[in-house]
Amino acid sequence: MKAVAIKEHSVAALADIKEQTLRPNYVKIKIVALAVNPTDLHHTAGVGYVGGILGCDLSGIVEEVGEECNSHVRKRDVVYGVCHGVNLNSIKDGAFAEYALVRDGHIAKIPKDLTFENTAMLGVGITTIS
Repeated sequence: MKAVAIKEHSVAALADIKEQTLRPNYVKIKIVALAVNPTDLHHTAGVGYVGGILGCDLSGIVEEVGEECNSHVRKRDVVYGVCHGVNLNSIKDGAFAEYALVRDGHIAKIPKDLTFENTAMLGVGITTIS
């Protein structure tokens, strides 16, 4: 799949990467819209890991739900959420890709009167203030 990953210190680029295997407590989301967050710029500027996928804010369509998820989401639900792109535990967990893996509980259904574009930037913002 296509993803924006850290190519080298201070350089991000489009890359072809292997699609991740769904982990038991994660939800696989087909990305429809995303937002650039200041943390993405910090990761690119040097605190991220080479090969890591950037991005934390996203919205999209649920493709698959892990077997240990207790979430209220199901396949084909439209959702927004947050993942920790370029994190030390799994550098491939970023949102700037065709698909993202998001930990159960870090997503919410998009209300009927909002769009993918309206909600893509809510993930980090809502988790920061809550």
